[in-house]
Amino acid sequence: SPSRIDRLDLPNVQDVPFNDIMPSMASKVDNRDELVEDCTLEEKKFNDSILDKVLLKIFRNLVEKNTGGVSSSKDGIEGLLDQGRTFMLQPNQTAEAQHRMVSDTLGGLMTPVLPP
Repeated sequence: SPSRIDRLDLPNVQDVPFNDIMPSMASKVDNRDELVEDCTLEEKKFNDSILDKVLLKIFRNLVEKNTGGVSSSKDGIEGLLDQGRTFMLQPNQTAEAQHRMVSDTLGGLMTPVLPP
């Protein structure tokens, strides 16, 4: 299409430090891990409905079953995120095991609808 830019006309910024590319976004403090400033919007608390809580509980139980018992003491979605993070960052974790866990967990959710 005429609006497309040829790949060779695009700048190559591979291996160029971010602060050299966008000096206006460079942090005043030497903290290279943060690329954006904290959000200035006011905090909004999400209120789970009873259906949200039930469905999340079912999903977290499936995750616990398919991760070999990885659980979290945190409530709600934060607990689910903690479960996933703990499982994914285990020593000697493989991409294949991670994909199998995700596939088995999602398959477990669909079993009542789809054949196993």
